[in-house]
Amino acid sequence: GTNIFIDDFTVEEQPPCRAPINLSTTAIKSTEVTLSWTSKSAETSWNIEYGLDGFVKGTGTVIASGTNPTTITGLSPNTKYQCYVQANCGGVEGVSLWTGPLTFSTSCQALTTLPFSESFDGTTFPPTCWSAIKGNDYSYWARATSSSLGIPPHTGAGFLSLLVNSNQPGKRAILSTPPISLPSDGYELGFWLYRDENEREDSINIYLSNQPSPNNGVYLSSLHNKSTLTPAVNQPNQWYYYSFPFPAGSAGDYKYVVFEGVGVGGTKR
Repeated sequence: GTNIFIDDFTVEEQPPCRAPINLSTTAIKSTEVTLSWTSKSAETSWNIEYGLDGFVKGTGTVIASGTNPTTITGLSPNTKYQCYVQANCGGVEGVSLWTGPLTFSTSCQALTTLPFSESFDGTTFPPTCWSAIKGNDYSYWARATSSSLGIPPHTGAGFLSLLVNSNQPGKRAILSTPPISLPSDGYELGFWLYRDENEREDSINIYLSNQPSPNNGVYLSSLHNKSTLTPAVNQPNQWYYYSFPFPAGSAGDYKYVVFEGVGVGGTKR
């Protein structure tokens, strides 16, 4: 089938002040976001317009910035926003066209009461202030109460499940906790994982990150569902407890535990 489409081809003189590209977020908190972009001219100042998701361009809040990246403060927790950036080249070069919109959501307030636990017994998924990103429609995290293997929850009514279609191997699905405030070093992550004799070699990569994504996160460990893979166990088809200490220097606000599920096919855990 056809996969490439082109329309309205032009050749024209470059504008004197070119619009920035690659507008993105580098850090998101409950009441602030840090934005970065790539300049296409030699400008040293920019205009940023932002507002609630879907706001009409020209009706948002506009701020001038002399730094890239720049941080917008005074936002509302757990709220979806859009933003634009414009280069200000000054003098006769003027300003560029706007780049955007970029859509982002502020996080929930960081959890400050520890220990924190989640049983996945509630029917809402992802749980409040957790985030789940599908690899695609064939790779995703979900709440389960049973599985095709007849696995019961370790305790309670539910458990976490990575679902992968056998025809779509290698897809990655992301699940992250709410932001957590670690008052000091010396904390660790712990959970139960069902190890089985399944032929498929699904795995979980675990990170401690400053955002709900493994990008730039600190790698903690990897685990497999298959009992003969690292770390191997002698008694398959049961739940095993694993814990991972957070590395030195982890103390601070807005830390996320991120699970990156890598599926080979069909496993639920």
